[in-house]
Amino acid sequence: MSESDSVGSVIWATSRIASLVKRTMPLAPFLEVLVETFLPSAATDNGVPDFAARAAKELEKVILSDKLTSSERREFMALQIALSTSLGTSAICMTATRTPFTQLPIEERERLLLRLAHSKLALQRKAFLALKKLVVSVALSFSDPKLKGNPIALQHGYPGGYGAPAVPDADVEPFSVDFRPYLLPSPDAHTGNAAPAAAQLMEVDVVVIGSGCGGSVTAATLAKAGHSVLVIEKGPFVPPDQASAALCVCGV
Repeated sequence: MSESDSVGSVIWATSRIASLVKRTMPLAPFLEVLVETFLPSAATDNGVPDFAARAAKELEKVILSDKLTSSERREFMALQIALSTSLGTSAICMTATRTPFTQLPIEERERLLLRLAHSKLALQRKAFLALKKLVVSVALSFSDPKLKGNPIALQHGYPGGYGAPAVPDADVEPFSVDFRPYLLPSPDAHTGNAAPAAAQLMEVDVVVIGSGCGGSVTAATLAKAGHSVLVIEKGPFVPPDQASAALCVCGV
């Protein structure tokens, strides 16, 4: 039996167990261990008080809710059962250990997670990503009612937590942006000499700095909501006649 088959057999077996006995063991202790391992700076004594316990509580709500499919929930519980035993930990992480993942020191847990993350076997990488995406996304986004925000966000100075960005009201007065200081002179098509940059004054509702994955989505969302949006990106000035077909089609 190959290494991949061995890992697959363990996950399949524990998945069957999880489907037969849905709550073989409590989720909270396992989830606390995961939070402490993925976010040690927030879950330690020097971080946010009781953060691991609070995040684990929110994680349990998500896992037991309809936010996960029955297949995703079964796979997660299969990982929980396996990593809570020494045999399952050895098989999934392909390492000799007599101690379950949940009882290992944090340094050793981090080493095993990195082993899964960089494995050549797709099943091991899938297991790592399933744990990481769920734990980190929930832990960094849930809002604590008492604190009125996410604990980590508040600790780093974000008032009210991360939350959704405020959409400007319709009656907000537009502001003007003068781009003349930033326009580079474009060469004349016939002489090749640089011509003075034409003055351009634009009035917009929102200016988005950077067109990366966050900026582009924000700009698109605001534009669809009816706001005039300007996206500023670092780079050389591109005259309209030299813009690509894709930009012209989009109306940029």
